[in-house]
Amino acid sequence: MQWKRLFAMLSNAVRKLRTRDVRRFAKDRRLALLLIVINLIGVAFGIYYYWEQFMATPFYLLPLVPDSPTAVFLFATFLFLYAFKKYQHPALNLLTSIYLIKVGVWSVFVLLLFWPSFFVLKASFSAALIALHVGMVLEAFVLLSVWKGRVKREHAALVLAWFLLNDFFDYVIGTVPYPIPFIAGPYLNAIAIESVTATMVLFWILSKRASST
Repeated sequence: MQWKRLFAMLSNAVRKLRTRDVRRFAKDRRLALLLIVINLIGVAFGIYYYWEQFMATPFYLLPLVPDSPTAVFLFATFLFLYAFKKYQHPALNLLTSIYLIKVGVWSVFVLLLFWPSFFVLKASFSAALIALHVGMVLEAFVLLSVWKGRVKREHAALVLAWFLLNDFFDYVIGTVPYPIPFIAGPYLNAIAIESVTATMVLFWILSKRASST
């Protein structure tokens, strides 16, 4: 099937990646600019994708709604600062890398869990979404390949608090992205558990890495 071939190609590409090859995307300004433009296009598409939900959400909850656009905007910001200003902030690195990996994995998990809802009518679009969210995870490796500096404890605490707050509002208050609230049914608890677990595991792994750089 199409998605199986897609995953085989992506898996093969990941195995061939070397740190120096990944690092080029942050150090080469032309490649960095290309990624920045791609991610900003992703932000624009994400705003379009979430527009209906934005219109139904109180303004004070809007920052908690767009997960994927937030992740790629943060990465574009990191890449601009690193490639063109020779600057990086460890707390931004931690926030961005958790966003990219968590949202990337979560989105693939949800797309596959609710396969009939996404693929029956929009197979090509859904396959493209999987590829794009796998790409978000790969972008995290670009960031990690050039990460320098330690995250202060108070900054790390704020990053963790933000993600736990986001999980709370998603699965208790209801800011989880559409159409999940309408199709999840009994699986919503499993999705919530996956999300909170990803928050804790990624924070533990990446904050430990940050403290050793």
